[in-house]
Amino acid sequence: RIEALLLEYTGSEKVIWLGRGLVDDETNGHVDELACFVRPGVVLALSKDDPADPDYAAVQDNLTRLASATDARGRSLEVVKVQAAPSVWYRGVRLSLSYVNLYIANDGIVMPSFDAPEHDAAAAAVLASVFPERKIVQVPALDIFTGGGGIHCITQQQPRGG
Repeated sequence: RIEALLLEYTGSEKVIWLGRGLVDDETNGHVDELACFVRPGVVLALSKDDPADPDYAAVQDNLTRLASATDARGRSLEVVKVQAAPSVWYRGVRLSLSYVNLYIANDGIVMPSFDAPEHDAAAAAVLASVFPERKIVQVPALDIFTGGGGIHCITQQQPRGG
């Protein structure tokens, strides 16, 4: 029933269900921490390579789900991975830092940086490769994520309904 309502209210043709969100994610698993569509058929997805990371299993499961998913026309998705930033703790809680939690503007991308120069640069390079026609702007975002949520969370686009 929920899927039928989502399709009706958003004007979408298909829902792709992901699994769990990130540990200690203050959004309780919102998809904007995990993945976003770059364009039809191409998805940017959070990646973690350390099996000891508490989010590793959930992230791998979501990557597997996306890799086996199809779009509304039955075509396989291209999944572009962006490596997560190193963990940062605030008041005993690990922040759910995600470069996928970004804003897609008309001519640009506003994405977070997390005071991790090598990781920030690598993530910006991935975004530049999938959004070549847009200017990539990184903004310091630790304070935003510390407050709960991320860049996409504070912008909240509204889908065009049918």
